Amino acid sequence: MTKHLRHLDNLGRLLEALKPIRLRLLTLIENEASIPEFLDDARTTLNLEDLALYFVNPEQQKLGTGSRSGVYRFRQEYRASVDITSSISGRAVMTGQTVFEPYAVGPSVSRDETRPRMELAIPIKVGEEMVGCLDSLIPYGKGLPSYHRTILELVAEDLAIALTNLRAVKRLKGRLSTDELTGLCNQKHFLERLEIELKRANRNSSSLGILLFSIDNMAKISAPGYAAREKAVRHIAQLLSQKTRATDVLARFGDTEFTLTLGGCDLETSLFVAEKFRKLVSDQPDEDLGPVTVSVGIAAYPVHTTNRDELVFLARQAACLAQYGGGDQVSTIGSDAMRTMALKAFSAMLNPEHFQTGPQVASDVAARLEALAGEPIFSPVVQQIVESLASAIDAKDRYTKSHSEEATIYAEALGKACELPEKQLELVKMAAKLHDLGKIGVPEQILRKPGPLNDEEWQIMREHPTLGAKILQPIESLAELVPIVQCHHERWNGSGYPAGLTGTQIPLGARLIAVIDSYHAIISERPYKKAMPVSYALEQLRNQAGTNFDPDLIETFCSIVDAEGNIRVPEQRELPALAASSGLPLIDQRIQPLPGTSTMTPRRKPTILLVDDDLNLLNMVEMGLRADYDVMSAFHPKRALEVFEQGNFDVVITDVIMPELSGFEILRKVKETSELVEVILLTGELPDKVRPAVTALRDGAHDYLIKPVSLLELKATVQKALAKQRQRIENKQHLQELIQKAHTDYLTGLSNRSYFCSQLNLEFERSRRHAHSLGCLIFDVDRYKKVNDEYGHGCGDLVLQHLGTLVMKNSRATDLKCRYGGDEFVLILPETDEAGSLIFAEKLRSLVEREVYDFAHQTLKITISLGVATFQDKNFHSPEELIHAADAALLFAKRQGGNCVCSSGELPSSGLPSLEDVVDQVHTVVHEVTEIVGRQG
Repeated sequence: MTKHLRHLDNLGRLLEALKPIRLRLLTLIENEASIPEFLDDARTTLNLEDLALYFVNPEQQKLGTGSRSGVYRFRQEYRASVDITSSISGRAVMTGQTVFEPYAVGPSVSRDETRPRMELAIPIKVGEEMVGCLDSLIPYGKGLPSYHRTILELVAEDLAIALTNLRAVKRLKGRLSTDELTGLCNQKHFLERLEIELKRANRNSSSLGILLFSIDNMAKISAPGYAAREKAVRHIAQLLSQKTRATDVLARFGDTEFTLTLGGCDLETSLFVAEKFRKLVSDQPDEDLGPVTVSVGIAAYPVHTTNRDELVFLARQAACLAQYGGGDQVSTIGSDAMRTMALKAFSAMLNPEHFQTGPQVASDVAARLEALAGEPIFSPVVQQIVESLASAIDAKDRYTKSHSEEATIYAEALGKACELPEKQLELVKMAAKLHDLGKIGVPEQILRKPGPLNDEEWQIMREHPTLGAKILQPIESLAELVPIVQCHHERWNGSGYPAGLTGTQIPLGARLIAVIDSYHAIISERPYKKAMPVSYALEQLRNQAGTNFDPDLIETFCSIVDAEGNIRVPEQRELPALAASSGLPLIDQRIQPLPGTSTMTPRRKPTILLVDDDLNLLNMVEMGLRADYDVMSAFHPKRALEVFEQGNFDVVITDVIMPELSGFEILRKVKETSELVEVILLTGELPDKVRPAVTALRDGAHDYLIKPVSLLELKATVQKALAKQRQRIENKQHLQELIQKAHTDYLTGLSNRSYFCSQLNLEFERSRRHAHSLGCLIFDVDRYKKVNDEYGHGCGDLVLQHLGTLVMKNSRATDLKCRYGGDEFVLILPETDEAGSLIFAEKLRSLVEREVYDFAHQTLKITISLGVATFQDKNFHSPEELIHAADAALLFAKRQGGNCVCSSGELPSSGLPSLEDVVDQVHTVVHEVTEIVGRQG
């Protein structure tokens, strides 16, 4: 009996030693690498020679080791996997029962000793699936101590919980990173992977290519309906997937765009690969849609840029250029080589001779730019011309080479420090590139003169701001650049040129460029002077603050440039009030919290419920814990449950043996109410204290303590319980966030398609069961491709975000709201008949029509077309039929010219448009083509 009790004491200590190991595993939801650590710690604690976790491989009918620990198993390579049908481990998995049998004799730890082993295999089940087993080899003569098997079964249960958590998180993350339609990576995941690839390329000093594929002629492809659009997207995804390397990342980046990383590929190799992909798509038409082609844009690290977002932007701009050229081709933009090519092309356009500067050249440039009067400011054509002009000026003087590029970098940093709105920041960056545009009209001998200019030459040089403004004047979209370029040599005290403006009469953008231009001139080498140190340049700027330059801008600029000339991020502080001008207004000052104040609410004390029928012990523990916790006590177990249901407790400490209800019953009832409440069990000295401890832990108890318990031990246990609870709460919140993200469209905040479809099935069945009406509304943006082409995809995304917000604000909480794909949205309106659905649709159409978007210095108005179908009197047999009917109504609305609402009940019986409809459509197309031809000159 004494030996038996001693043995139980040893096992009790083992169980105690496993507590922190089990706690780490049970709070695991993401780090799979913790499982091998857990097995190794468990093997060491239990003093086992070997412990392995086998996973089922159903395809090969094998069990493979996920993690192995112990010297014995490591020496048998063939034990890395075992056959399911002929092994002890396999039998445990197939039967779902623990198996403990002799294992065949194998090599031992030492050469001169061979001993047979016993094998213990415990199956592990996740949900209804048998995923593997916990396996251990034990010396035959040593035997298996009492309760050792029970403890190992407890370990297997812990592994099952951890694997369940890992699978749930992995599944949610997979949904978050995958495009629903194609199964490829989505945009968010691609950008994360691209960041990793760029770091790898930087670390290995290697190249990285980015390809962006844009499907050509999507308006024509989508004409039959949205199903044709989706079929084209899936077709391209399938073709691109066939030839993508396993190490590269292929993603659906936009509605009709795909991106691909090319690790280790420079610009030349990327061009070769892009052409192969283009030809692959062109040579394999879809059997239903016919030929589907793509335009491919290329950007390469580091030749184009080292910034992730800029790489994607340049690839997208290149794809736009390819589509401008007719589509089904490959293009690139932005590298030094391409800038040289663009410069040569632009020079050839001006003059067949070698490019020169001078008055006649300036007139030629102005005349050529008049043809671009209708081009949007950020269109690929204007962007390339801007880059070419900036490169042309910089290239004419080796002393000012890259001046435009470096000025743009400093201008962007100063603009951000002044908290300029995004669109104004982009304007300032473009102005920084073009502020010296007028030098095209300055004779080359003056630009390159090695000494100071004489009065006559200086007078010619002073004309370059006015000349630059005249060159830009014909382009309506660049009108806001004109005052900045014209005034960038004006001075705060009126001593500048050409107009002698003072103070805030000077546009803010021009004041900002003046600071940057002067700073860069001081630190740069010129024909008539040497480059000066940064510290000297900053000192000169400070000395001229309030005379030549805006003092507030000088203060801000000096705060973001260090002694080495590097740009640093300024600390959050109240910015100086920069006076706005009509040329470039500032945004409102942001409200800052008062110093020393906080919006955080004070954290409450953790609450503990004590349950014990020993009144003296109850009072003693309550007094010991009250200093750190809010404590409530109950002498009777039934009263304790009533108190628990009325309160909000973090920890329950209960005795095990009590009248009417035991501590185990209280434990189960607490866990039924809330899994997050931690329970600590107390009991007196028992002959067998291991069995109830195992039972308590299996039922979810945090710990099982033997009386008498010191107050220090109890406090330490409570602290560990609260730490475990905090971790579980964080894990639960993290899982909820992942679930929410997995159900949400990242761009609009509405439901994504997969979650919407699951909820639609439920709503449809509910309406059928209760004989309620169910409205379905589908809408998309009229001429959305034109928005993307003329204003850029950033503007297109802004439109979709705003539509999502508009839908959220103007719909009921019970309505289902979804971005169905691309620019198409679906709303399900429970208990809404056809009349109600049409009223809501018209309200939404009217709201969108009244909106005016301000993007990149341009105003934009959009319209939407809406299709409505209603489940009423069981006229549809499935949710798919309801969606299809609304989609057909949407298509009919588009054929009417857009910006209207159409109900499925209004569709012609033939489903074909009338002759008058066809004539109207032809007139619309002719009008659009006429507009495009007019814009292109």
